[in-house]
Amino acid sequence: MDLTLDKYKKCSKRTNTNINSQQEVQNLKVEIADLKQKYEMLETRKRHLLGEDLTSFTMEDINNLEIQVDRGLTRIRARKELCLLEAIKQCEVKEQILIEENTLLRKK
Repeated sequence: MDLTLDKYKKCSKRTNTNINSQQEVQNLKVEIADLKQKYEMLETRKRHLLGEDLTSFTMEDINNLEIQVDRGLTRIRARKELCLLEAIKQCEVKEQILIEENTLLRKK
């Protein structure tokens, strides 16, 4: 009797495992489809930002896109300016170090 119950439990676990695996596979398929859709949407968005594939755009769409590109360009320029200012500061520090070294060498 115990042997029969053990066999039943093992078989029951396998069935539950198979059902769970099938549900997992189905969930993953849905997630993959969602990710593919998001990827395609992002690729389309990227092409639009690069000025490609705009034939279906209305004038309002083009104006909105231009505003977004201008905002992005403003942020890029601001970041570039910060990088350049940081590079200038590093050069000034290096200059001071070299001036001090030069002064020490002249004293010798």
